[in-house]
Amino acid sequence: MSKLMDLIHQELPKFNPTIAEGVAVSQMEGAETYIDNIMKLSAQSFPPGLTYEGYVRCTVEEEFDIISEKKTQNHTLELAPSSLYLVKYLFKYKGENLIPRPIYLPFVDKGGMITFRSKQFIVMPVLADQTLSVAKEGIFVPFLSAKVTFKQMQYWFKMNGIQKNHDLIWSKIYNREASNQPRRSTRADLSVRANCTMAHYLFCKYGVREVFRRFCGIEDLIILNHRPSLDNYPREQYTICSSSGIRPRGVKNKDYTPTRIHLVIPNDRLNSSTLGMVTGLFYVLDHYTHRFDDTVFEKSDDPQEQAENISAEIRLWRILLGRIIFSNKDSDGQMELKINDHIESLDQYVDDTTKDGLDAQGYQVDDLYDLMAILVADFTKIYMETNVASMYGKQLAVLRYVLSEIVKAISVFKYKLVSIRNRELTAADINKYSAKFLKPELIFTNLSKHNEITSEQCSDDNMMFKYTSRVILQEKATGLSSKKSSASFKDPSKLLDVSIAEAGSILDLPKTEPTGRIALNPFLKIDKSYKIRQSEELKPLINEIRKHIVRG
Repeated sequence: MSKLMDLIHQELPKFNPTIAEGVAVSQMEGAETYIDNIMKLSAQSFPPGLTYEGYVRCTVEEEFDIISEKKTQNHTLELAPSSLYLVKYLFKYKGENLIPRPIYLPFVDKGGMITFRSKQFIVMPVLADQTLSVAKEGIFVPFLSAKVTFKQMQYWFKMNGIQKNHDLIWSKIYNREASNQPRRSTRADLSVRANCTMAHYLFCKYGVREVFRRFCGIEDLIILNHRPSLDNYPREQYTICSSSGIRPRGVKNKDYTPTRIHLVIPNDRLNSSTLGMVTGLFYVLDHYTHRFDDTVFEKSDDPQEQAENISAEIRLWRILLGRIIFSNKDSDGQMELKINDHIESLDQYVDDTTKDGLDAQGYQVDDLYDLMAILVADFTKIYMETNVASMYGKQLAVLRYVLSEIVKAISVFKYKLVSIRNRELTAADINKYSAKFLKPELIFTNLSKHNEITSEQCSDDNMMFKYTSRVILQEKATGLSSKKSSASFKDPSKLLDVSIAEAGSILDLPKTEPTGRIALNPFLKIDKSYKIRQSEELKPLINEIRKHIVRG
């Protein structure tokens, strides 16, 4: 009988142990390494002299000394048990050891069980896109420093005198929380309201002509302050782009005068990238026409003078970006300083992890500006051609969600240090800000918004059916939507897709998410990065089934 049962078990398909035992169990083993890598990444843009020296686990005696240290008159000790251990992060400034900063990191038990202050929770993986994610609101990219959603709108300009609209890509990239900037200043200037476009950011970084050279292949963009003659620029070879002449809604001044600036574009360079940059250029020109006189885009044969012209142009773009972001009456000099800090912080957004994720999705970028240019050119194509309903290629992510509050605190800490420019940074400054932002109990911050940490209870003996096979959808993991919110069937991610048959499950589904995506197939194959792989053995059958799924 025993041999018979052994033979039967040999023939039966085997559960994937990573899924059956809990994805969170294996991923959370890398919590220390994950935060260490975030610290190392942030240290690349620390002020000169400040270095990150690694981390050490605290002993029981050290942890007791830290938590029992009296900080206030009404100091209390937390006696309720939690699945946490204390890690010290070490820093030096100009060779001098700074005060170590202890931070609690979580660990999970069997099945992804975790305890916070005597209450038991389950950590569930998030079914997420590896990097670039198409959502209802736009295209979402979870950088380590910030989570950014790029959005699309339409804007008008003229091509050869005929009105044309094109996609304009924009986003609220500026992190007000990190910079401690209010949403509405007491010195508000609401004379112009506009969005921060990706083309504007590129102009702030490179200047207009360099943007068109680098991303559109136009070596020497012709910018004129008058309508060009067709004798000099025949329609067979060139397209003339100009303002629509219509006052934007965001401009309150009724005595509006359209910009006289015209662009001369070679017809063989007229593509989606060029049109996106042209749209972005006239969007800002139309909103701030009074700031662009005839000298802004002047060219000089003298290299030194031309370099000064480009520098002045970039300075103007940055001042105007500041006007859009802050909407206050600060001086141009103050605006420029703020945006210089902002642009410098953007240089560090695309780390090696983000590069690898984008590369795996077919987008090769060196920095955030390369990604901006890709979105300016191909936003609609990416949005329309991405099969958001498919589970193939998605990643089962735990660390980047559970530890997001710690990552955010590290980012804010770095920002505060690099923003000190009017005087020399001191060890006291670093100790002050590290104590303020790198607090031991960061893991408890906004815990109610972490939908991947759930308090669901189950009396079942088998943890797989209720716990380890369950996932949280990406749009519900950020706290932007309620766990109990009803499903919207207008959402393209809810459409029927053949991948659900292999990667998901159609049994025991809640009414709020009856699509089959929130329960994993226990036999599912995933790679080392926890990305869902399609079975080569099942591929012919899956492809055949796909032919029978018709979408209206």
